[in-house]
Amino acid sequence: MTDITKAKYHNLDAIMDLIRSVIDHMRSRGIDQWDEVYPSSTKILDDITQQTGYIGMHGHQMVGYMVLNTIQAPEYMGCAWTLDDTQPLVIHRLCVHAQHQGKGYATKLVRWAEQFAIQGNFRSIKLDAFVQNPTALYIYEKLGYQKVGSVNFRKGVFYYYEKVL
Repeated sequence: MTDITKAKYHNLDAIMDLIRSVIDHMRSRGIDQWDEVYPSSTKILDDITQQTGYIGMHGHQMVGYMVLNTIQAPEYMGCAWTLDDTQPLVIHRLCVHAQHQGKGYATKLVRWAEQFAIQGNFRSIKLDAFVQNPTALYIYEKLGYQKVGSVNFRKGVFYYYEKVL
């Protein structure tokens, strides 16, 4: 990955194409995590408007997308987090285009998010990951994220992960 920058309105179609590739790839592996309801183009437009969406580029190709903000789902309040941090950085919607998976791009996105958090004086990073997505679970655990609980969302059980910086 050569560059990670804020997503812009003109990136919307490419981001949605990337997300559709991820949905198709997950479905081919029996993972029913995302669909036509989530993440929607309206949600991605919100990310862009709030300037919290980030795209990962390799040359002229968009290979990844993620959202970095401080928004925690209400369900996060019921978890026994390691650090009592009311303003963590939260990673949402991290994904890598199906054609580019397995090349280390997800790891690069997470590591970039960690540097973003450190530069922003965040004390921790929180996220949730679908229990039926073994690749995502492996990446977060490999990078030192601690599983601290679980929650039921619309698609099933998700693990809570936290990394104290």
